[in-house]
Amino acid sequence: MNPSTTRRRGRGGFTIIELLIAMVVGVVVFMSATGILLATFRAQAGSDMREEVARNARFLGEALQRDLSEAGVELRSTSTFGSVDVRNDTISVLSVPFDPDEAPVYRIAPPAGSPNPLPAGGTCGSACIAVVSDSAGKPVRLQVGDVAKLQVNNVRHLIVVTDVAAAGPDTFRISFLNTDSLLHRPAAFAGGLLLDRAGTSIQRLTMAAYWRDASGRLMRATRFNPNGTLQGESLFEDVTAFQVSVIFLDGDELTSVSGTDADQTNNYDQITSVRVQGTLESSTTNPHVNSGSPAQRRFSWRFSPRNLRYERARPS
Repeated sequence: MNPSTTRRRGRGGFTIIELLIAMVVGVVVFMSATGILLATFRAQAGSDMREEVARNARFLGEALQRDLSEAGVELRSTSTFGSVDVRNDTISVLSVPFDPDEAPVYRIAPPAGSPNPLPAGGTCGSACIAVVSDSAGKPVRLQVGDVAKLQVNNVRHLIVVTDVAAAGPDTFRISFLNTDSLLHRPAAFAGGLLLDRAGTSIQRLTMAAYWRDASGRLMRATRFNPNGTLQGESLFEDVTAFQVSVIFLDGDELTSVSGTDADQTNNYDQITSVRVQGTLESSTTNPHVNSGSPAQRRFSWRFSPRNLRYERARPS
C-alpha cells in the first residue's frame, strides 16, 4: 500500500476543536433564531391585543353614532323631556320609529260620562288605559316590553307596556308598569298626572340605552323587561371607564340634565352635543407582552345629533 494514501486517509473527518467550534456556532445560530422567533411571537401577540381593542373601539363608536343619529326623530325635546338623557355612565336615546310609516298615535277611549280631566289613575285600572286602534279591525302595534310615550296635552311621560288585550272590535287595553321614573324621565302617572278626554295618546318609541355595569361590562338595551329593568346585552366585557356628558348651548358641559330647576340653561332643549369618554381593555393577555397586563385604548368622542340642531331651527 502506498504510504501517501495512508496519510491521506488518516486525515479524514473533523478534529475535536472543529466539532466544538461547529457546536458553538450551531448553538449561537439556534439561540439567535429562537430569540427572533420569540420576538416575532411577542410582536404578533401585542399586535393582536391592540387590534382587538381598536376594533372594539371602532364598533362602539359606530354603534353610538348610529343610535344618536336617531335622537329626536319626530320627538322634539322640551325643557323637561328630552330625546337624549345622560347620568354619569348612562346614556339613553329616544325617537319615533318608522316601519315604514311613523308609529301610529293611539287616542284614549275614555269611559262614557267621565269628567274631564279624568279621575286619578287609568281608564281600565290603576295602570291601564283603553285606546282606539288607528285602523278598524286591526290590533294596536304595541308589544310587551315596548317603551311608549304617554302624552297628555303638552306633557310627556314614558310607559313600559306589560300587557295588550282586546276590549272590543277597535278598542284595546294597554297595561303598563306603574312607576314614577323611566330612563330618568317622568313615567306613568308621576306627579299626579290626570288624563284628558281629548288630549291623551300613546305612541310607541324606539329606545337605545348604554351603561357600564358593576362588573365592568358595557351594556346596551333597546327594550325593557316587564318589571322595568332593561333587557341589556353585553357589548364588551372589559371597560375600565365609561363617562357620558352633554354640552349645552351656552358651552357648559355637565354629566346630567335638569329641566326642573331654576337654571334655564341646562334643560333638555338646550343640549347641542354628547361627549362619550372611556377606556377599553383587551380580553386576552400574554405574560410576555405589556408585563402580562391587557392592552388598553382610551377614547373620547363628541356627537352632535342633527335633530337636536334642527329642532331649534323649527318654529315653536
